[in-house]
Amino acid sequence: MFATAEAVTIGTAMLQTPRLQLKWRIQSVEFTRENVKLLLCVETALPVGGEIEIVEKDGTIVITAKGMRIALQEVWRKLSGEHVDAISPAQVQFPLAYEIEKNLRIGHSDTNLTISF
Repeated sequence: MFATAEAVTIGTAMLQTPRLQLKWRIQSVEFTRENVKLLLCVETALPVGGEIEIVEKDGTIVITAKGMRIALQEVWRKLSGEHVDAISPAQVQFPLAYEIEKNLRIGHSDTNLTISF
């Protein structure tokens, strides 16, 4: 388990760039290793950058990625429940994280991707 401060430190260090901004709106939540992996996976859906917001709502974590466009790579199709023939070796850990996090919900549009758990 990661405390909130640890998850914020890891997420910010890995994802905060000039093309990608993070907004943390969480109180005191513990993150599993799989939760942190899913957070890091969100960046792959924003090929031209954008904003990732992490919010706590009644004990549920909601991660929202917003950008000019959302690119649903094979990993996101797999996590959304679609059949995918192959996932790249670099993304194989994300479906594994999904298998552990059974209450994961995913929604998407052309400009938004939302994950809650």
